[in-house]
Amino acid sequence: MIGASRDPNAIGHQVVTALKESGFPKPIYPVNPSANEIEGLPAFRSVVEIPNHVDLALIVVPAACVSQVIDDCVKKQVKAVVIVSAGFAELNEEGARLQRVILEKVRSHGIRMVGPNCFGVMNTALGSPMNASFSPNFPLTGNVAMASQSGGLGLAMLAFSRLFHVGLSYFVSLGNKADLSSNDLIEYWEHDPETKVILLYLESFGNPARFLQIARRVARTKPIIVLKSGRSTAGTRAACSHTAALAASDLTVDSLLHQAGVLRVETMEQMFHLSQALSSQPLPQGKNVAIVTNAGGPAILCTDACEALGLKVIDLSSQLKDSLRQALPPEVVPQNPLDLVASAGPEHFSKAIPVLVGSSEVDALIIIYTVIGKRMSSAILSAIQEGIATARGSAAKRKPIFLCWITEEVQVSPLKIGEETVPVYRFPEDATRSLAYMSAQSEWNKKPPGNYIPMGSKNEKHMRELIEGRDVSSRWLSPRHTLELLEASDFSVIRSQLVQSAQAAANAAREIGFPVALKLASKTISHKTEVGGVRLNLTDEHLVKDAFQTIESNLRRFHPEEPLESVQVQAMAAEGIELFIGMQRDPVFGPVIAFGLGGIHVEVLSDVRFRVVPVTDCDVREMVREIKGYKLLSGYRGKPESDIDAIEKLLLRAAWFAETNPEILSFDFNPVMAFPKGKGCRILDARLEVKPK
Repeated sequence: MIGASRDPNAIGHQVVTALKESGFPKPIYPVNPSANEIEGLPAFRSVVEIPNHVDLALIVVPAACVSQVIDDCVKKQVKAVVIVSAGFAELNEEGARLQRVILEKVRSHGIRMVGPNCFGVMNTALGSPMNASFSPNFPLTGNVAMASQSGGLGLAMLAFSRLFHVGLSYFVSLGNKADLSSNDLIEYWEHDPETKVILLYLESFGNPARFLQIARRVARTKPIIVLKSGRSTAGTRAACSHTAALAASDLTVDSLLHQAGVLRVETMEQMFHLSQALSSQPLPQGKNVAIVTNAGGPAILCTDACEALGLKVIDLSSQLKDSLRQALPPEVVPQNPLDLVASAGPEHFSKAIPVLVGSSEVDALIIIYTVIGKRMSSAILSAIQEGIATARGSAAKRKPIFLCWITEEVQVSPLKIGEETVPVYRFPEDATRSLAYMSAQSEWNKKPPGNYIPMGSKNEKHMRELIEGRDVSSRWLSPRHTLELLEASDFSVIRSQLVQSAQAAANAAREIGFPVALKLASKTISHKTEVGGVRLNLTDEHLVKDAFQTIESNLRRFHPEEPLESVQVQAMAAEGIELFIGMQRDPVFGPVIAFGLGGIHVEVLSDVRFRVVPVTDCDVREMVREIKGYKLLSGYRGKPESDIDAIEKLLLRAAWFAETNPEILSFDFNPVMAFPKGKGCRILDARLEVKPK
């Protein structure tokens, strides 16, 4: 413990005290050049003077002294350090420089580092517990591993973990994440037998692509819960100033976490409710929920919440109703929710629970009890425990059970039934939300992992030549350059030609074949219809010439300073559904692909889904089916089904195109016309933004 102090108010003293009080069974060496003894432990002037091997160095000294301390740790051959000291990248540029210096030192000598600017690490392992932090709260032993990027919030999380009865296997305060990150921790906890659930509070992503790769794998065996701050613009600014981290669009964060199978919660309360459920209950194998209650109102609220979150409060079969009639008195109507009425006695619950949980129709059970009188509560609670124990003795071991105990008591402890813990919630909506998250996790586990499909192009050499030869004077590729690049990249583009005169337009139309469309081709004007730059269904040369002249005069009227670059003569597309495919290169996450309905719908309806590149075939399959407009693609009211396979392949090619060409900052393919099944889809219009050369 480097920076140990005799001052009880100093952090260096609090860490030594926390280590001792946690019951850490191995030697603790305080390091302080001015002390011989601290908290009854012999103190040393330097880590180098310690006579025995040192596994972990905890560092609490001024930021300017940390570099020298790291040099001493190198001499002592210490392989792990936790730097509690602040004053680094979170503070200013000089702090960032100091952080780079110590990072280079630890990495060049094979040392792993937590922090700096953190409050420590802890584990609750039986026989070797360790509180290597200045937190006064040591958690209950359990199977939830927790990490926090915020020190203050981390301290609160430790306190609340006890309040919510969530036992931890590990806690890590990440601080500035200069070396060890959440990615490293997820990989470690993946193989840790003491950890069942992983819980993270994050303010930024250091390596999003690596996070996606790791979390996507780990989430299939161990649920990962993330509370990510910075949803709002103001929150994003706060996160930047707090952690010196570059924040990203929250839509992109949502997309990344969804792709990785991570459960994103919105509040600390949701985080603890869910971790309590996942750490103690099996995942549901379906969405069918049964509710048993002694009060109709809370049951209705629970039913509404289930329906809103995609769960099903099912109608019971006649066989299940008969079983309930046999078990319950005649005044109880066998239905779902099962209202045992306010006068329900303990035996009502003890008999109803095994019948419902034991039915193959039910995937999960929510028990709601509104406390009417304290005299009856104890007996009711015992009956619920008895009913659950009976149910678990049958084939109901793989079904989650939640209890909602509506009472004026400040906190209700979870139910203990043998080795099982049943989560207890204050409100029906809390139980329902946790169950919905668990259902999502169950669905993720059943999904195929997806494949990264290598697209490629037979003209990749020409594609790279076109990228390298881009115009250095503009950030937008010219229409001609754009068309050539898309064709070289094997995109399916509607047949078209670029022309500069009315006669050339007529000649091109004759070659392409009538009817044709004429569109203004411009690097700067994206909404062509707003300036009269689009003319459709032109059936002869005379109409084509007139259309060219109209587009030219409209351009002079709306944008007199804008020269006419060219006009695109394009074959009229057959009837289909207009789509939008876009890409924006996020400064943190890299290329982000967007998909939705095209034309004006993309802006009016905002019915768009996003994925972070690289994407799998499963990712694009989900994207297509997640938009509300999917009904139109699947064949609505007698319309033919669109070529979904072709749409998915086009999305994969767009993702490959973005990943392969880092010079492209963004693109819009709008509209993309999706034709009926088997007839493919075509890009009708495209704009590409590129880096300056």
